[in-house]
Amino acid sequence: MSNSEIPTWSQVRQYCIERGHNLEAAKSFFAYYTANGWTLKRGAKMQDWTALLCFWMQKEHEKAARFATRAQSGYPETAWDDRQRAMDARMKEEREMIEGFKAREKEQREADKARRAQEEASLTDEDILANQQIGLKRKAQMNKDDPRAKMRTNETPHSG
Repeated sequence: MSNSEIPTWSQVRQYCIERGHNLEAAKSFFAYYTANGWTLKRGAKMQDWTALLCFWMQKEHEKAARFATRAQSGYPETAWDDRQRAMDARMKEEREMIEGFKAREKEQREADKARRAQEEASLTDEDILANQQIGLKRKAQMNKDDPRAKMRTNETPHSG
């Protein structure tokens, strides 16, 4: 296989193992270029995936060294770090607020359920019968006020 053909994951993995490259970085390389159809920026076709992988690994190594140096040297954090921390804090607050809303809603539902159960347990047979009669009266009143019901009572039977 030439280096200009699209590699498989096992070929990329083997190449990285032989050269002692980081396999996590190799996975991100493979996923990135697979997702982009093994083309470079602006749609240029890849010529040599091994050279591309070496360049990728060099950039990953430089990035890791930059972060390690920054952490060791105690450089002041950047404005980006401050913005990221502030955004993380806002997101945490929002999650906590949503969880609080959900917890209060759950408590309210449980309290309503307990109240209804208590009300139902305290009803006597007379209360139940009275509620049924009220319901029947309301239904009769609704039927009486319903224009469709009036139309049905005003219909005349067809003479044939």
